[in-house]
Amino acid sequence: MSLCPSLEFPAKRTVLVVDDEQDYRLLIARAFEKLGFEAITASDGVDALCLIRGHPRGTFTAVWSDIN
Repeated sequence: MSLCPSLEFPAKRTVLVVDDEQDYRLLIARAFEKLGFEAITASDGVDALCLIRGHPRGTFTAVWSDIN
């Protein structure tokens, strides 16, 4: 039980990792997996939007993206 109920995550936590550099994308995805997240990756914003639109609303707990 969390002391801050508003910060509780759903049982299945999924993060979308978006980065155009494959090595960084995989490194960040592995880091999230070690924290208990399922990591789904995209190589750019277009791929990310396609993944978001192709999954049910609420699938992704968070999106991590580099901004360039």
